[in-house]
Amino acid sequence: MLGSVGDSEERAMDYEEFISIVEQLADLRDDEAEQATRAVLQTLAERISKAEARDLVAQLPPELGPWLFTERGGQGFDVDEFADLQAQLPKDYSYLLPKGPDVEVWAVDELLDKVSRRAELDRDGALRATEAVLTTIAERIAPGEVDDLISLLPVPLHAALKRGKTANPGTALRTPLDKFLGRVAELEGSSPEQARAHARAVFLTLRKALGNQEFFDVTVQFPPEYAALWTRQGNGGRGER
Repeated sequence: MLGSVGDSEERAMDYEEFISIVEQLADLRDDEAEQATRAVLQTLAERISKAEARDLVAQLPPELGPWLFTERGGQGFDVDEFADLQAQLPKDYSYLLPKGPDVEVWAVDELLDKVSRRAELDRDGALRATEAVLTTIAERIAPGEVDDLISLLPVPLHAALKRGKTANPGTALRTPLDKFLGRVAELEGSSPEQARAHARAVFLTLRKALGNQEFFDVTVQFPPEYAALWTRQGNGGRGER
């Protein structure tokens, strides 16, 4: 949300949309989302220059401007101070903080387009398949990894992950592949054969969207037979591109 400075005359969203996104990202009530936004922006205002604050205000809904007002120059963060800031916020507030230049969240349309082409589905079908797979994944991997997925995937897909996390027993489950696919089929209203093709399309897309390290962190929690969903026979185990 607090990304690089773009055209100062454009605003991507109004105040209600901004707060709504904070609610979804951090799973907060409306009043809590406002408090979290205010806390983060006021802390940033203490650490950035007046010029940087003005540039940031130009990108945000006008109602947020007063929270970035400061009469003194920014003091800057060092690594330890920034870690201290994160430690003082509730865990869910971490979704509001920048994640650094190496993390790029795909747009939902880009992700669904790739699932659609791989699974030969229309957009609505791709969305149902993706949500079904993400919910099933979140039901079966460690809750901390679900949180990581939420931070790395577009906001419209967060609800599916949170539904799965709600049903999660608190630890990774080594569910057999046929049961995993049966659950996907149940959620999207498809046959097990269709669920397998759709799950494969989603996993292959996630591999690209998440990057190798995060994808490994997720998939290592499944039994080896699951690798058939993101590799193809005869290529030495390398993932399909």
